[in-house]
Amino acid sequence: MATTPTPCSSSSDAAEMFLRDFHNNGPGRQSVNMERAPLADGRTGCQVPAAEVAGVRGVPDLGCADGALLEVLAEAGAEELAGIDLADQELALARMRPALTGADLRQGRAQELPFADGSFEAVVSHMALMLMHDVDRIAAEAARVLAPGGRLAVAVGGGPVEGQAMSLF
Repeated sequence: MATTPTPCSSSSDAAEMFLRDFHNNGPGRQSVNMERAPLADGRTGCQVPAAEVAGVRGVPDLGCADGALLEVLAEAGAEELAGIDLADQELALARMRPALTGADLRQGRAQELPFADGSFEAVVSHMALMLMHDVDRIAAEAARVLAPGGRLAVAVGGGPVEGQAMSLF
């Protein structure tokens, strides 16, 4: 069941529209590219945050795209999966993954998570947070939906790039 994202501030509208349109016009593109380029240790990018939350039962993915990370989590035994993304075409691909049949996949923004307080053991995000604005609000939302002792596992682009998300996470 898709929900319409809440409008964001005018300063971020253009960026969010670009990201939504980019991913709607080429859904699945990022996952394919990430899987083709494994890390130096042989793992894929999705396996890195998944390893950090191994053994959890419930986890949402912020910026889940086509569900590649959620699928890795499902294969590792997570049962209560959720994902949020701006792009409805990415979510359509995620819904086609057999491992995600029961996942709660919604169109929306990480700054306004549609999940209950304390409802997850972990929160993950793969290559998405560095593209989002208002990371303080995202961090607060992640903390809100995490159960006590919960874990946040994030993979962001590294290197000499500076920015709000890189400094916070």
